[in-house]
Amino acid sequence: MTPAPPLPRPCDGLLLDAGNTVLLMDFEWLKGLLSRYGWNYQVQTLMRAEAWARPRLSRYLSEGTSTEAPDTLLFYAKALLEKAAKIEEKEGESTLATPSGGQMKEFLGALRAEDNWDRLWSRVPQGLPQALEAFRASGRRLGIVSNADGTVAQKLKRAGLLPLFDFVVDSALVGIEKPDPGIFELALERADLPPDRVLYVGDLYAIDVLGARRAGITGALVDPFGDWEGVDCPTRPSSTDFALDLLAQG
Repeated sequence: MTPAPPLPRPCDGLLLDAGNTVLLMDFEWLKGLLSRYGWNYQVQTLMRAEAWARPRLSRYLSEGTSTEAPDTLLFYAKALLEKAAKIEEKEGESTLATPSGGQMKEFLGALRAEDNWDRLWSRVPQGLPQALEAFRASGRRLGIVSNADGTVAQKLKRAGLLPLFDFVVDSALVGIEKPDPGIFELALERADLPPDRVLYVGDLYAIDVLGARRAGITGALVDPFGDWEGVDCPTRPSSTDFALDLLAQG
């Protein structure tokens, strides 16, 4: 097993993914949406199942599928819900069987509706705004690099986070998608920093870590439950932890 590399030292720039890194799923809201289809899961179950699904999604995407493809969301949602059902069956909770194809299609259609999609990705990690404010106040650069649909800046603004960032690189607006190193190189240009003085934090190894690495940047993963154990990159429970650790090392 290859040991994980240390965080860059010095680190003059922190680049972050949006979904599952800066904007987390609102699992309380998701629980309510799922209940409309007769799927009743506990919030903690959904939270645990979603984190478990990330390495599986990463392997799926490693074959070259876009994170923005409809089949990607289908794979992700099925993995999450199937794991949630197994967790609650093991714990003796009453759950329904795995959703049928028709049910899943209807649910995903509702989920991708504009208002619902924005509501899903709306929870800010605890302590993150304060940690980012301190990081930026130290004279360092902050940026977002996200595969998205052109609305990342709007989502960050609604969450009250947009003023904390020096720039936002949204794949739909720049025409380059992770893991293409070009999107990271564009972020480096905007940050005006060399790659060895920057950390990129995301949630999918094949997309975030390998993409950043191809641009010479240290890539890292948010790993709230230890599902990425043994991976050859830095991990922390949250993006807040990365920002605080970078501040602590000076």
